[in-house]
Amino acid sequence: DVDTDNLGIFVEYERDFDNFNLRLGGRYDDTRIEPNTGTLPDNDYNSFSAFAFGTWGLNETTRLFGGVGRSHRVPDARELYFRSAMGGGMVVGNPDLDQTRNTEIDLGVETEADNLYLKAKVFYSWLGDFIFYNDSKMMYKFENRDATLWGFSLNGSWNFTDALWLDFGLAYQRGEKKDPLTGQSDTDMPEIPPLKGNLALNWQYTPAGLARAEFIASDAWTRYDEDNGEQRLSGWGILNLNVRHQVTERILLTGGIDNVFDKTYAVSNTYKDLTLLTTGGGDVMLLNEPGRYFYLNASYAF
Repeated sequence: DVDTDNLGIFVEYERDFDNFNLRLGGRYDDTRIEPNTGTLPDNDYNSFSAFAFGTWGLNETTRLFGGVGRSHRVPDARELYFRSAMGGGMVVGNPDLDQTRNTEIDLGVETEADNLYLKAKVFYSWLGDFIFYNDSKMMYKFENRDATLWGFSLNGSWNFTDALWLDFGLAYQRGEKKDPLTGQSDTDMPEIPPLKGNLALNWQYTPAGLARAEFIASDAWTRYDEDNGEQRLSGWGILNLNVRHQVTERILLTGGIDNVFDKTYAVSNTYKDLTLLTTGGGDVMLLNEPGRYFYLNASYAF
């Protein structure tokens, strides 16, 4: 039984300077978390967050954008006060946690030229007092550590004709703890997926109908937090087929096949913090995504 009260105030400003757009913002938060147990302490967190983001139009088809910001995340009730059902209600949460501070820089470019649209972005984050789960400890398993997170994304489309076009995307992230957690040696951040891409062919066979074939693939998961239950996962690729048809102004039919070749794959790892489903020995189970399945939906708009 935990009560969380948050009071926030924010301000935002935007201005155009010819071919340059500037957005500025700031926010103050006051958060109070009360466990209502009589034995665990209340927690109060105060923070000021801010950002600056600019877009510069080089010409009619190309824009540069970038920003810098600082934000905060307070620990949730589970991270602060959770008690295990085993061991006589042993405290797994850590009531001494600090809030996480994220300072991030983003840079990118967006361009449109004839039949091509392209958007690319890179980012780098400095994470102060990020909240990690430490499976090596018996109690107070959540703890703060500084970390860094960086990555890039690329997405776009190519129009062959007005009725036939290609969508594509690519994303990569890498995260690392500044120092290992207490009693551990692994510095890889958990829950950081490997390189992932998608490629989709779209065909508007009539003004009311759209068919789509999408291929999604992921590299092998080779950087993982082994000390806290994660493991190496193989790369994978799946094919999805989908058709949407607007029968009338009010009736829409959607059908398709996901995972056409019935591949076995997982998009999340076995981080011990994700205790949704465990084995009898307490190990987190690897949850695979659904195999091949067919679907047909009809919707009516009033």
